[in-house]
Parts: sequence; C-alpha cells; structure tokens
Amino acid sequence: MISQDRIQAILDRLVEYTDGGATCALPMRWFSRALEQTSLLGGLAEGAVEIGVRGGGLSAMFCEIAKLEAPLQFKVMSVDPWGGAPYFAPSPAYQFVYDEAWYVKAKAVLAGYENSILFCMTAESFVTSVLPSFRWWHKGIEHPGHKRFLSFAYLDGCHENTFVMQEALGVLPYMLPGAVLAVDNADYCIEAVTMLSASRRYKLECFENGGDPHRAAFTFTL
Repeated sequence: MISQDRIQAILDRLVEYTDGGATCALPMRWFSRALEQTSLLGGLAEGAVEIGVRGGGLSAMFCEIAKLEAPLQFKVMSVDPWGGAPYFAPSPAYQFVYDEAWYVKAKAVLAGYENSILFCMTAESFVTSVLPSFRWWHKGIEHPGHKRFLSFAYLDGCHENTFVMQEALGVLPYMLPGAVLAVDNADYCIEAVTMLSASRRYKLECFENGGDPHRAAFTFTL
C-alpha cells in the first residue's frame, strides 16, 4: 500500500483542486488498499470509477496512485454531468451549481494523465450504457478482456438514497473480489448505506470510515 509520505506529497501538489483538503487522504488509502486486495486475490484490476468529480482533484490523486501501483492499462474513469445539473444536498447551505466552468477545470487538471478518462454524463447513463460494453486500447491490446475489471468505485454524486443505490448496483457487477466501494457523504444517504451493509447478494463488508461518519467504505466479495 502507498505510504503516508507519498499520500502527503500527492495532497500537497493537488489539494487546491479539491474541496476535501486533507480528508482526501482517506479515499486515497482506500484506493491503494483496493489495488492491493484485488491483486492478492488474483484479480486483474484495470479500472476505477469516481462518480461526482467536481473540479477533478480527487480523480487526479487516484491517477497518481494508479501510476505507482496499478497495471499500465489501468484507467481512472471520472463521471459527472456538470452543466448545472440539479445537485441534492440535505440543506440549502450545501447546494452548489457545477456548471461548464467546473468541467473545464476538471479537464485541465486531468489533461496530463494518460490513465484518465472523463465522461460528461449522468451516472445513470454511465452504469446502464457505458459499463456494459466499455472497451479501450493500450499498446495494441483491447481492455478489459473480462467482465469484472474494477478495483474501486467512489460514489460522490447525488447523495439521495435512490441515486446512491442505483450507482452502487450499477458498478457492483463489474467489481473484482476484494474491490472497495466507497460512499462519500454517507450521512446524507443513511438508508442506502444501511441497505448496502445488509446486502446478501453482494456480501459487502463495511470495514472502515476512518472515524469520519461522513464516509463509508465496503470490501466486495463474491
């Protein structure tokens, strides 16, 4: 797994592009853990998904870790409709408008990463239309060559229970054993997080929130 010193170095360089500040260290550790777990279980991790990208800072942090620890063909897929799409939050104080200006910011910060792919679309479109048939090429080879290829998914889009469940159930069929499913703003969608914790179909183990009730992470096993 990535060292704390390396995490801090990535934070220092990219923190200005996020709204999470030092708290971004926790999802970075989860991402690194996911890569390690899927590898130990014999899976070929070729991708990760972040839903709800804002300015692209956290996706860039994932790209940095992937360069160090993931296979060369690994892609970080960043999904957000931008365009001023309605954003659910529990109070007016947390209402934001993520318009085209945020899309431009995300493209700028991620432009230097060849392991980054941006999808300007809703999460629903991504999980129903893109994931079932998505392929890319790396050094003359088509990837992925199998159905389960995701090591990590970070859900930080719309925090309404229905949308969180839709996103989770959309990515889970493509996740490898040992992969990590993380939910940001978990205290906004407690019903969805509780349902995921109790899932029998997907055997999700809630392993950590780092002492932060704002987030929840699950290890996925077949």
